[in-house]
Amino acid sequence: MNLPEIQNEYPLYDLIRAIKGVDPMFASSYELYLEKKIRKRANIPTLFDLIKSFRNHIRINRAESKAPSHTAFVTLQGDPAESTTATQFSAKSTPLPTRPCLCSKIHLFSACPYIIKQIQPVG
Repeated sequence: MNLPEIQNEYPLYDLIRAIKGVDPMFASSYELYLEKKIRKRANIPTLFDLIKSFRNHIRINRAESKAPSHTAFVTLQGDPAESTTATQFSAKSTPLPTRPCLCSKIHLFSACPYIIKQIQPVG
């Protein structure tokens, strides 16, 4: 078949347009890569190459998101603990629940008396 819709770079641009809804950064960068190839009249990647690149990109992103983060702890280095920056930091770092707990109240699981026996009321 020699339909223009399935020849040259048209299928690649169609797939890039579909990928934009899932990963706009990948789609934009691959679109620029494709435009450079076309401008230089170099061999353009096949549709299968694009699919393979996107699949590998998704795999790498998932693997990186599951990797442990290497965060560091802040030290005050001689400043009093009551400094405004320390209190502001601790107030901002407290997670607030946005969805109800299993008991239908809005609080963290760690504050639920139905889940944590140590905080259950006596009686």
